[in-house]
Amino acid sequence: MTEIEVTRYVMGNLESYRKRFQDIESYADWWPIKTTYVSEDVIRIIPITPFTIHLKKVKPEIKNTIEFRYVKGPLRGMGRWIFYKINDENYLKVSYYIKIRGLTPLLNILAKTSLFKRIHQKQIKNIIKEAERLICKKENDNYQESS
Repeated sequence: MTEIEVTRYVMGNLESYRKRFQDIESYADWWPIKTTYVSEDVIRIIPITPFTIHLKKVKPEIKNTIEFRYVKGPLRGMGRWIFYKINDENYLKVSYYIKIRGLTPLLNILAKTSLFKRIHQKQIKNIIKEAERLICKKENDNYQESS
């Protein structure tokens, strides 16, 4: 099994992040990776052509955690978004943790390479950055409207 955790500290309201990441139907609108909503609680992502991965959201959700199962594609395992409030301000830690294996011995070896880990980390950091950009913009727009 390959285990990778990607963490980024962000500004914004924890509930805003949790809601944004719970709404998997909207991922295609804002994820910087090609993403398609397939069916209830299933998304398809293309992290690198020609690989397509289907993720199924696990229910019930644990507080401040959104978990996915890798159900179709070259990998099997789980992924988990975790949102940690740092203090009473609008500052938190967003993490994505995966524990996966390849379907074949060759894919399993590839999933353990530093190249795979670097690509995965970069993509997850870009997803978190885009979420932060959108959440901060929305919170700023709401603040300006109330002023």
